[in-house]
Amino acid sequence: MSSVQVPVVVPLIVVALQQSVTDQSAYVRRAVAHAIPKVFSVDPSVGEELVDLVAKLLKDPDFLCVQALFCLSYAICPDRYDLLHPVYRQVVKFLPDFDEWGQAMILQILLRYARTQFVCPWTDNDDPNGDQKVETNDEDMFTIPSAPKQIDVLDTIDSNDTDVDPDLRALFNTAALLLVSANAAVVASATAIFFYLAPKDEARQCAKALIGHLRRPKEISFAVLSQCTTMAAQRPEMFRPFLKKFFIFDADPPQCKELKLDILTRLALPSNVISILRELLSYTRFADSCFVIASIEAIGRLAVQHPQITENCLRGLMQLLKSRDVQIVASSVVVIRRLLGSHKGQKHGSVVKHLVKLLDETAVPHARASIVWIIGEYLAEIPQLAPDALRKMARTFRDEADDVKLQTLTLAVKLLLFDPSQKKVMLLFKFILDLCKYDLNYDIRDRARLIRLVFLAKKKSSQEDDSQSLALSSPEADSFRAQMQQFFLCEKPVPVSLSKFEGHQRYLLGTLSHILARPARGYRPLPDFPAEAPDPSVRAPIVDESASTSVVAPVKPFSWSDEDESGSEKSGGFFTTEDEANSSATEESSTEDEGSSTEEESEESEEESESDASSVESDDSDRRLRSRHRKSTCTDADLDEFEVLVR
Repeated sequence: MSSVQVPVVVPLIVVALQQSVTDQSAYVRRAVAHAIPKVFSVDPSVGEELVDLVAKLLKDPDFLCVQALFCLSYAICPDRYDLLHPVYRQVVKFLPDFDEWGQAMILQILLRYARTQFVCPWTDNDDPNGDQKVETNDEDMFTIPSAPKQIDVLDTIDSNDTDVDPDLRALFNTAALLLVSANAAVVASATAIFFYLAPKDEARQCAKALIGHLRRPKEISFAVLSQCTTMAAQRPEMFRPFLKKFFIFDADPPQCKELKLDILTRLALPSNVISILRELLSYTRFADSCFVIASIEAIGRLAVQHPQITENCLRGLMQLLKSRDVQIVASSVVVIRRLLGSHKGQKHGSVVKHLVKLLDETAVPHARASIVWIIGEYLAEIPQLAPDALRKMARTFRDEADDVKLQTLTLAVKLLLFDPSQKKVMLLFKFILDLCKYDLNYDIRDRARLIRLVFLAKKKSSQEDDSQSLALSSPEADSFRAQMQQFFLCEKPVPVSLSKFEGHQRYLLGTLSHILARPARGYRPLPDFPAEAPDPSVRAPIVDESASTSVVAPVKPFSWSDEDESGSEKSGGFFTTEDEANSSATEESSTEDEGSSTEEESEESEEESESDASSVESDDSDRRLRSRHRKSTCTDADLDEFEVLVR
């Protein structure tokens, strides 16, 4: 009935749920837990009644019912953490006994609960020792992480740990047990617990658990690598001992290859950057051109992060300019431009000359625009080649792309400011301005009109015809030229090379929004830690004397063997008091004693009846004595009685 999307019948369904919440069958109560979010989606106005049902079901003796309600209540009352206070310790203790998908959901809810109920366990000056070199064994990197030592979670509440709240420490211990789960979703949720809550030195243990799932199917591997990318961006020291695990194979899926490339560039240190660069250069020989382009971009990011390997990167990228794939050549040119822009103080004349020679062979617009920009930035190193390059670009200006035309116009201005005495440069400059005047792109037309007004001035000749001359011939030519040089030939900011996965870091780990890098429907950001810790006494178990169950330490989880033949459940369950458990055990023992005494009396009465019957009929008594002789050990008195009867 709850699946019927009819608002008219919602009040009737709510009444039925209120009656079924106290049903003896656990199946019925579990159905009530699943029906609550369905009813809320149809009519949110009944939220108050449904919240009351949630509060009652959270004290249910069936822990599977509590698990279902714990996961589904987030859709109804995500901010009602007061409902979770009494059951927090019990849920944390018995979390390993839940099913895998329930564990993943409950860990996400407990993550938000902990972020609002506990203070931050680390400080801003907490040093994760990320730059220290960690010695690891290569054989240990390919082993499955072993299960941690079994710990009674609630025993940690009385610990002497003053840095972390005891209840939060109990959650860490439970999450550590779930790091060895075979379900990747459980491992990802447990990793989020350590990443967002635990101190930085304790969060390192979750890196090995994530790496153990990299060889799973490609869907799982992609989700795990996405989480590793975000974690490596903020805490790269967690994954540096497992650097080789992120090396790429040709059979890896394309999405996983790009994620591994991003992780490798984030794990680079001065001690291992050469080995990482050698690995990235080897990827440029793969057959997949898209992956080769991604590897080239990764090389550029690595060179920007570590300037000491810039020469090695440029040498490797220059070799890629000989490739037959125009896309690879274009990507190499773009990365070379970025590297040259980030190292302006160095001389790169040989590289620029080689790029000028490639101008005729390069057909990709973005690459041609990058080459023209490099020529304009390094005019002092190629004073003879720059005017010839401008002549070639003016000849093909009409057929160029818009970004190439803009760069060509800028190159003409730079050449005019660099050496205004060259007449050929002046003629090329006017010719390009005339071409831009009739271009279809309004941006190109507007820029050309602005440059014409700044650099050229109209004068009336003696023959009454119009002509144009440089505005630099005025008395203020020197100051004007200095201002234009400062405007066009100024120092450019260092280009920033960002990864395509930068947007994933803004979203919570283990969510769909984190995979898509955009907010999905229903996404809620992770709350911040409170400035002051709330009262921890709210998490103390509340004993309800009027109810048969209470939220105190459970005796044992519910099992179907606890039901009797009539279908009614025995006392005891997920939330059962110790006094009730002891009283029920005493009643059971007294019942067993009474049953055993009743059995003994019945046996004695049967023996008396058998002896009376033997005196009436000898044949029947003989047969009964024989059967009795088989069942029990015969005594001497029994044998004598048997002989008398036979005679």
